[in-house]
Amino acid sequence: MRSDDGPVGQQVLTPAADAASGMLSTVAEHEQRLVQREHDRSRAHAALLTDVLALARDNQRAGLALGTPDQLALLLDASSWRAHDLLAQAQLFDRLPGGLAALQAGMLTEEQTRAVTAQLDRLAPADAELVWQHLQARLTAERDRGINHPPARLTELIRRVIATVLPPELTDQRQRDATADDVTVHRHDDGTTSLTIDGVSGPNTQAALHRIAQHAQPAGSWDSRTDGQRRRDAAVDLLTGRTSLPLEPH
Repeated sequence: MRSDDGPVGQQVLTPAADAASGMLSTVAEHEQRLVQREHDRSRAHAALLTDVLALARDNQRAGLALGTPDQLALLLDASSWRAHDLLAQAQLFDRLPGGLAALQAGMLTEEQTRAVTAQLDRLAPADAELVWQHLQARLTAERDRGINHPPARLTELIRRVIATVLPPELTDQRQRDATADDVTVHRHDDGTTSLTIDGVSGPNTQAALHRIAQHAQPAGSWDSRTDGQRRRDAAVDLLTGRTSLPLEPH
């Protein structure tokens, strides 16, 4: 059966095909905008880390480095954890060859940057640089082939690179160190004890020391405790959840 405009079936299919084509075009536009927004977000995060690093350097020159995380938390309306994490990211990628430039080029998302920091910040500087160079080459080659790594997969990739490029004895030592992660107590003859926490990452160590320093200020002019005693008391108070420093030593 035909009409003046062609076969009847074709008349029905043509509008449907046009609608489907238009929908696919709209979806493609949405996808492109989403990808571009994520790229912009990655570059914005790189700019943020650059500013964080500049602030940290200014504070270091002024002798105010200890207050940088609190300052960041206040400026960014962020948690203390995020402030310390941003500082750790900025300082790590500043040390890595071409690290900040790679972030500025959009190589890593914000989440991927955090994953790289968590793995490389615990390595010795020379080891971190070696792993980064191999990781950067791998990510560049895979990106050209359209391969991307969500944070969890990226973490596994970094661990494989570490196991591949670092000397086996160092990798074995790290595995032994990982099994030794623990909290231990050593008792002294005078009845006191030493509490040791093994396997803490660099950013968490910095955050813990900063919190201890915050709570280790003298209670008054009459406070005769040494700096070390105040830090010890502050650490115990933070671990036990006390809200004020006791006057008697622990």
